[in-house]
Parts: sequence; structure tokens; C-alpha cells
Amino acid sequence: MCGRSVSRRDGVHSGRPPHNRRFEVQEAERDVAVEDEAEWFLTPGDPRRGVAREDPYPLYARLREQRPVLECSQKRWLVTRYADVLGVLRGNSWSRDELAAEGVALDAATLPPSRRLSAFSLLRRDPPDHTRLRRVVAPFFTARGVARWRARVDELTRDLLEAVRDKDSFDFYAEVSRRLPVMVICELLGVPADDMDEFARWAATTLSVLEPGDDPAAVQAAREAAATSCLEFFNALADERVRSTRRPDDLISHMIGVDEDRLSRDELVSTAVMLHIAGHETTANLVSNGLLTLLRHEDQFELLRSDPSLVPNAVEEMLRFDSPARNALTRIAVEPVEVGGVTIPRGDTVYAVLGSANRDGATFTDPDTFDVSRTNNPHLAFGSGIHYCLGANLARIEAQAVFTRLITDYPRLRLVAEPRWRDSFVLRALEGLEVAWE
Repeated sequence: MCGRSVSRRDGVHSGRPPHNRRFEVQEAERDVAVEDEAEWFLTPGDPRRGVAREDPYPLYARLREQRPVLECSQKRWLVTRYADVLGVLRGNSWSRDELAAEGVALDAATLPPSRRLSAFSLLRRDPPDHTRLRRVVAPFFTARGVARWRARVDELTRDLLEAVRDKDSFDFYAEVSRRLPVMVICELLGVPADDMDEFARWAATTLSVLEPGDDPAAVQAAREAAATSCLEFFNALADERVRSTRRPDDLISHMIGVDEDRLSRDELVSTAVMLHIAGHETTANLVSNGLLTLLRHEDQFELLRSDPSLVPNAVEEMLRFDSPARNALTRIAVEPVEVGGVTIPRGDTVYAVLGSANRDGATFTDPDTFDVSRTNNPHLAFGSGIHYCLGANLARIEAQAVFTRLITDYPRLRLVAEPRWRDSFVLRALEGLEVAWE
């Protein structure tokens, strides 16, 4: 059960409301629903989380208004206001290292495969290790670094859209938005084309490791098997690069070849796997969620068709309006931290709810309005601070390529079935998006 939190208007830090019986009764009547709904949202497989899965934004609004810093079960907290989320993302009192928080050694020999996937990567490391790892891979993902991929991304986008041009109806998520980022990140890493589909399946299976709570035994077994396959695959690929006398110009070869910030094999493999998983998931969700939003806001779709120069701006608005990740990866308090007037104890876990922050009316004008011409848009879809998403620039050029092609070279699309949402607390992800050409 989620517990009582404190809003800034309470003016207290104890977590207790003022001693006014009428106030307490009114608060209790309001608290039960929002607290319970938040707890359901955190619980994998809970059938009551369906409403929030389909449309989480009413819940986010209630949390921002009533319980902006909410303590839930198992020492977990939800933070939902923009200013507080930004403070968590940029703060120095937080760790991403779950193993250290649990007192578990960073030892590949003793960790289960699914934890090895991320434990050695920059996603789960703190400075100075995080700084060293990011310094190695960052040049591939700067604006200049990804600019050389723009023509190739456009070529792949054209090929995928041409493949579905003559279909009466098709699953846009499966055929386009999921496939494009897999193809791009595999080429960037140096994964052979013949292995792309299989690796995408492994990656999808291992994603449950990012979700809160415990999974059923069958899910855990499938995840560990897929994680083992991922690790074996990338270790073999790294071995091949090490033996090669002429390495290709890909990220794995680059990570092997660096001298000053040399990566261990566990760091190399873990970083490669997590870049693949995080890279293709975020972009797939951006593109599919973005198309769904345009289809539900035909006036904005028409505005985009009439002025294709708005595409980059429209992509930023898609990122804000229906963010591809609901939450940033967990932060663990390394000391007592005050957030929004509430003290979070050392060792507790915080979920910074990006999707809620990006709809906060204290930061955005008309936050629930989708406006492709919006100009003041400091969204947090890619996070902020030292863990700002490495693949943000790459995701942007992929989404821009898709929507530019759609509005200039292809007929209009329409929905032919209600979209299917994945049961995920971390990701805002579709399972399918059935569309047809008009």
C-alpha cells in the first residue's frame, strides 16, 4: 500500500496532515483511490493497472496535485512534478548502482545473466566508472557523430515503408517503428544483419528486468535464457573483433580499440547489450506513439503535411506529449534527500515519472494539448544530468526520417483497430498499431 506523502502546500515534513479531524477524513477519502491506483501501477500483472496502462495521464495529474512525492511499498517513491523530477535527475545524492545498494558484489561469476546484462554498463554505474564508460561511447552519439547516419536512416526508412505500401492493412509498430531502430543500432554496433531479428527477440524478453517487483517463474526462466544468449552472442562477436586484423568502423570495434579508457570484457559486452536494448526500445516507442498521437489529432497531422519543416519540432512535441519511457531508471538515495518538501531516507528507491513531468502545467502551457508548433518545450523524455540518454540524437533523426517520409511520399493512414498497450510500468510502449492506407 502506498503511504501518505507531503505536498508543498502542507508545509510539514513529517508525512502527517494537520490535526483537523474533518480535514483528515476528507484527505483519507481522496487518498485511498490515488494511493491504491499508484500501487497497482507499480505491481506487475495486477489487472487493476489496466486503466493507467492505457491512459496514465489522469493518474499523473492527480498525483501532481495531491501526492507529488508519494511513498509506496518496499521503500519505493514516485516523484511526479517537473521541478522535483528534474532535481532528482540532476542531483548528486542519488545512485544508479542497484548492486551496491543491495550489498551485492559486482562479480560476473555470481550474478544471474539478466543482471550481468546491465550491471557493468554505464546505465547502472556511478562516477567515476560511469564517466569513463560514457567517455568511450559518447563520440558515436553526438550530433556530429550521428549526422553521418542520416542518409542511411532515410534509406532504411524508405525501404521499410515501401515494403508495406501495397498492403491493405498492417501493424505499423511491428513493420516499421520496431524494425527501423533495430536495424540502425545493429549496424552501428556491428551486429550482422542475419542476426538482427533473433537479437531483437532476446532483447524484448530481457526487458522485464527493468520492471519493479518479481516476475512469475516462467518469465524469469525465459529472461535468464535470453540474457544468456545475449551475453554469449556479444562475447563471440567481441572475440571475432579481437582476432581481426582489419576491424570494421563500428562501436564494438571502437570499444575494443580504445587505450586510455580501456573497457573490461564485462563492461564492453554489458554496454553493447544495453545500448541495443535501450536504443531500439525508446525509438520504437517514440515513432509508434507519435503516429498514434497524430492519428488522434488530425488537425496537427494536417498542419504537418502543409509544412514539413515542422517535423523536428513535432518530434519534440511527441516526446513530451506521450513520452516513450514513463519513468527514468531508478535512483537510490545515498543519503537522506529532500524532494518537494519530503525527506527520502537513505537507501530508498525513487522513480522519477518522466511522463508526468512532461505534462506539468507549472512548466508547460496547456500541457494536455498536442501542438506540433509548440516552441517552449524543455521536456525530459530523454532524462537530464549525467545519465541523459546517449541515443537521443539518433532517436531524433530516425523519427524525423519516418514522419518526413510519411507526410511527403505516402497516402494518409487511418487506425483500423484500437491500439494494444504493453503491460509495463517503465515503458510507454505499444504491442501493436494496426493501420491502413486511405
